[in-house]
Amino acid sequence: MSRPLQRIQDILGEPERAVAPPPWDRCAAETGVVLPQDYRAFVDRYGSVRICNDLLVWVPSAQFDPHGFEKFVRANRFAEEDILLAYEDREEEIPFEIHPAPGGLLAWANNTKGDYCFWHTVGTDPDAWPVVVWIQDDLRWDVVDVTATELLADVVTGSYHLADILLTRVKGAPLWKQDGDWNGRF
Repeated sequence: MSRPLQRIQDILGEPERAVAPPPWDRCAAETGVVLPQDYRAFVDRYGSVRICNDLLVWVPSAQFDPHGFEKFVRANRFAEEDILLAYEDREEEIPFEIHPAPGGLLAWANNTKGDYCFWHTVGTDPDAWPVVVWIQDDLRWDVVDVTATELLADVVTGSYHLADILLTRVKGAPLWKQDGDWNGRF
């Protein structure tokens, strides 16, 4: 187990139920994208999770579409629409291209306020992709040279400098809950 995955497991604990992991070998063939290893290991262990009833980690799912990887990548258009709306008539100020543009941003999590976590898909090694956090309210972009699981751990522990913006801690809400897996919602 990688150190980042062990760290997030130490924070979250054991999942309540086993998940159906995605057939990762199909991902590249269906989308042209290989997702980072730490993210795949997290998904294989936890599936989709919602942290504090706020931050949702997306996973490929075949629940309503047998092409779950394509659906995962296509869901990026929701992030793109939110970004374009926020920058209405100022699209030239958007500092990144959006996937499928080469090196574009690919979303993997969002919260209830419309903030997103992306991979900046630069280079050929997905394990080297930096994470980009977009805070919609003040159009703030933060490039963080960490993996998805490292960012999640930093957000949950509050050590990420934008943790209190990215994650609204709802009183009485569980720290996290499983939301779904390759086969669908729990």
